[in-house]
Amino acid sequence: MSRVVQHSQGEHMTKMKLEGPRCVGRWSAWALCTTLATGCLSPHDRYGRTDAGQPTRPAEPTRPAEPTRPAEPTRPAEPLGEDARPGIGASPVKPNVMLLVDRSGSMSQPSDCGEAVCPSKWDELLGLGPYLAEAKRLARLGLAMFPSSEDHGCSVRSILRVPLSEAPTVDEQILGAALAVSPGGRTPVADALDAIGRMGGLDDPDRENILLVLTDGRPNCSCAGDDNACERGVAVAAVDRLRAAGIDVDIIGFGSSAREADETLAAMACAAGDEGYYQADTIEDLIGTLYKVGVRSTPCRFHLDEWPKPDQLVVWKDGTEVPACTSDACEEGYTYDPTTGVVEFRGASCVALRDGKRHDVWFDSRS
Repeated sequence: MSRVVQHSQGEHMTKMKLEGPRCVGRWSAWALCTTLATGCLSPHDRYGRTDAGQPTRPAEPTRPAEPTRPAEPTRPAEPLGEDARPGIGASPVKPNVMLLVDRSGSMSQPSDCGEAVCPSKWDELLGLGPYLAEAKRLARLGLAMFPSSEDHGCSVRSILRVPLSEAPTVDEQILGAALAVSPGGRTPVADALDAIGRMGGLDDPDRENILLVLTDGRPNCSCAGDDNACERGVAVAAVDRLRAAGIDVDIIGFGSSAREADETLAAMACAAGDEGYYQADTIEDLIGTLYKVGVRSTPCRFHLDEWPKPDQLVVWKDGTEVPACTSDACEEGYTYDPTTGVVEFRGASCVALRDGKRHDVWFDSRS
């Protein structure tokens, strides 16, 4: 039989926590426990209170000396021998990953580079080339920027700059689009979220649809008088709509200025089903976070080269046969669509592929 070697990425990240009721979502227990276990956060490194009742400061973000590289994409293994059955070849179904980037005027401010003279936050973003070059192997990438570069205000009429694509040059297209504009305007977060929900191509039922929202501050276009509470409510409602549409939203604060929008970004992350948003003060932090967040989803869907009948398909992971799901509310196992040849690991079986370890996955058909 044939197999694919399945890798997932370890977790090493800084998340800012929302003070108050705990947000329970897809990251809940395992991401939190992994983060605490790796020392990125201690229990007091979250926005919360000490025993004395005083607010605690968030921990200084972990600054990796060299960002962890994304795992190699799955691929057919070498034949197991001359007499081995060829089995069924398979390839992972790449997720859609759309970058929604804040290009408001504040992005022209100096970054947190730790030197006497620092480039702007926008110029720092142009250093994402190596990340994009690797990420395109693992995901279909796209870019949207807000506000629209033609308006320098609150407009989002042309925020989609690079449609989702698997093109070999999609990384160059994204960098070229970013180089072609400069920071300007305000921060229409809610309108940008709604716009990308309509036109971003994140409605593919056969793929995971992921939206990475990168911003350096508070939204300020939806409410009169810079009403932060109103802006927060409108932004959260927009995230709610995306989540209801099946879009996985991750919120990333870039630069220390994003900490001033902590309450809003944390509320948006909570609405997305996360425990908190990701804070990246420097470009090194951002690259490390993007490796974990943007393409953190080790594929749980695989497209088979051959499409056997459902009762003939055999799926193995790490030497153990994976059971076929018997209902839509499947908590462990796999589903298989013989009309498309797509196998999807569900529930605990999918989570197990995303534990940061190497896994072997086999597909074969019964005689």
